[in-house]
Formats: sequence, C-alpha cells, structure tokens
Amino acid sequence: MSLRGGGSRPADGDDDEDDFYNRSGETQKLLIREQDETLKHLAGAVDRVQGMAIRVNEELSSQNVLLDDIEDQVEKTDSRMASLHRQLKTLANDKDRGKYCVIVCLLLLLAWLLMMVLQD
Repeated sequence: MSLRGGGSRPADGDDDEDDFYNRSGETQKLLIREQDETLKHLAGAVDRVQGMAIRVNEELSSQNVLLDDIEDQVEKTDSRMASLHRQLKTLANDKDRGKYCVIVCLLLLLAWLLMMVLQD
C-alpha cells in the first residue's frame, strides 16, 4: 500500500513539473516575441540614422567642392594682386611723371579684378 501511495505522489509531481515546463516555455516564447519586436524597432532606428548619415555625407561632399572652387579663386586673385603690387612698387621708384597715369590705370584694373572676383 505504501508503494501505491508513494507511486501516486510522484505522478502529481510529474504534473507539476510538466506545468512548470509548459509555463517556462510560454514565458520564453513571450520573451522571444518581445525581443523580436524590440529588434524590429531598433532596425528601423538604425535605418533612419543610416539615411541621415548618407544625406549629411552628400551635403558635405557638395560643400567641399564649393570650398575648393572658392580656394582656387582666392589663390588666383592673390597672385594677381601680388603682381600688381610688384608693378606699383616699380612705378613708385621711377621718377617719371607718367607713372601717375599708370598707377591710376592699375588701380582701375585692380578695382575691376576685385569686382570680377566678388561676382563669382
């Protein structure tokens, strides 16, 4: 008799263990679904950040092209002004009165060059 009574008790324990495993399995499935949802949201956020990064990179590239163009124009203008400066120095050292006419012409040329650079 004690064997049967003892035998029925482990059967009840088996049911409890089965319930525990069933509940654990359901809990794990629920956690996996929640993780999947979280990963989907995270993937969407990563895609948005990637899109913004691509747009920022494109904008920076186009601005670099513009800056390079401006730098080239400034270098050309600087070279022209240095040349004019040398010419003006040469004229300033000359004792001829006609140099004032040339200085005025060069100043007008300088003003014209500056206007051309500012228009670009």
